[in-house]
Amino acid sequence: MFTGNAVHASRCTVLKSCARPFPYLHLSYPTDVQSLVLRRSSRVKTWIEVALLNRNREWKRARSSPAVLIDISTTGARLLASEPIGEKGQRLELVMQPEVGDRRYSLVVPVIVRRELDPPRNGVSSEVERYGYGVEFQPEDDRQHLILHAFVYELLLGKQ
Repeated sequence: MFTGNAVHASRCTVLKSCARPFPYLHLSYPTDVQSLVLRRSSRVKTWIEVALLNRNREWKRARSSPAVLIDISTTGARLLASEPIGEKGQRLELVMQPEVGDRRYSLVVPVIVRRELDPPRNGVSSEVERYGYGVEFQPEDDRQHLILHAFVYELLLGKQ
């Protein structure tokens, strides 16, 4: 059974099978339940244009690149960039303008690259090669944290 961000398993016995008014089962009470958290927060599929900045001195390629958020959660995002912009473990800045309620905010949030995704695994078929990244948000203050959370919750509720 799935609930939120976790999966649960247990052993029980079918006590009765019913077909009316709809198919359902009566199950014995489980003696033991095992749970496993699948991810820390729910993700929302999206397509939001952003920019990535890499201010690391050792980075010799482009310092900024347009990118697209293809999914987002309160803790991070998966995005696609048209050129390489960072490596696993590097700190970048994500520049975006999320809309919360009827206000648009300008937000520059530090992120850590947690995964570099191969083009075939980036989730989007395109004739243009894109570089995929999984990033973790590192908000520097309460304002960034609250705007990110409010934005993601509105996306989860389908308000965007």
